[in-house]
Amino acid sequence: MPSSILFSVNLVVKHELIGEPVERDGHTYMRMRDYRVKFVPKRVLLHFSNLFNGDKRLGDQMNLFLNENSDLVFNELKESYEKSLSSVFQDVTNKIFNSVPMNKIFPEDE
Repeated sequence: MPSSILFSVNLVVKHELIGEPVERDGHTYMRMRDYRVKFVPKRVLLHFSNLFNGDKRLGDQMNLFLNENSDLVFNELKESYEKSLSSVFQDVTNKIFNSVPMNKIFPEDE
């Protein structure tokens, strides 16, 4: 069974959070309505092992081809990666913001 490794070089991950305040028990909490993650890699490197029933020559050629076209390959996968991580980050962020009032997370200057 083939296994794969995906490397990114100088990856920038952009986070966009869209939230709204929620009043509860005399405190203001934040609820994330949307959390968007965007990947902006400078370069992507792919490596698949055990391709073509372990035929090293064919596997090496396929890896060479994939890396010469890594931008196209990654762009096909990128949206599903971004959506999955966005969902996870939104859940984690909401758990934190639901437990701690905003003035404890972002203290106001006195």
